[in-house]
Amino acid sequence: MDKRFDPVVKAARMKDLPNPEQLQYYRAMISEDTKQDYYLGGYDAGMEAGFAEGMEKGMEEGMEEGMVKGKIEERRSNVNALLAAGVLPETISAALGISLEELQRMMDL
Repeated sequence: MDKRFDPVVKAARMKDLPNPEQLQYYRAMISEDTKQDYYLGGYDAGMEAGFAEGMEKGMEEGMEEGMVKGKIEERRSNVNALLAAGVLPETISAALGISLEELQRMMDL
């Protein structure tokens, strides 16, 4: 075989190279387009993971907020029903443990 090809043959025999040299060889052989594909793939994977995490967190926060709003609305509805039944605001406020001002704000919502 022609001696000019010895470096190519040696580089092709990856098992003969020590680990740091293998890494250097791979890095040298990867084209810029391939590197760009790796970067974009990592970016896309990161975006997907971030999106999924954001959706999960948003759903949790949304559900918590919905639960709070639902409880407030239920309490408001109960207060209105008690007022319609003729229960005095002072009695309602004492039963709920809130001030008359808070009761008034709740009814104004």
